[in-house]
Amino acid sequence: MATNYNRLIRDANLRGTGYLPAANATANITPFNGNIGAGTFKPEEMEIEVAFPALPNHTNTGLSITATLQDSADGVTFANTNPLIQASVLGVAATGSLATVFRFRPPANIRQYFQIQLSVPSTDGNNTAAQVTIQILL
Repeated sequence: MATNYNRLIRDANLRGTGYLPAANATANITPFNGNIGAGTFKPEEMEIEVAFPALPNHTNTGLSITATLQDSADGVTFANTNPLIQASVLGVAATGSLATVFRFRPPANIRQYFQIQLSVPSTDGNNTAAQVTIQILL
């Protein structure tokens, strides 16, 4: 029998939010320090959840808004993780995209500090009022 190891514990202190940037721009959600609690950093013991709200102005079916996991050794200079981890929300004609939630485990080699970078393509609708939530699940 298979065992499901979904993380279910949510802590308000391990949640971050950020608004989508204007078209043709990026925005970073406040970085997390992966050394959560006592002990050493253990990325294998966490999941990251990225929750997009409904985006009624994201109506171009040829465009995707992306969330990219980035990491850093010093908490200042961030780069995309290797392997690259991205989640994207494709536009939906007329109604815009629905609320979407992505969950993933960080790669084993992720560095201590990490953030989500939000990218909106040029010519996309105005989604700057949309707040994206990042939750660390333990």
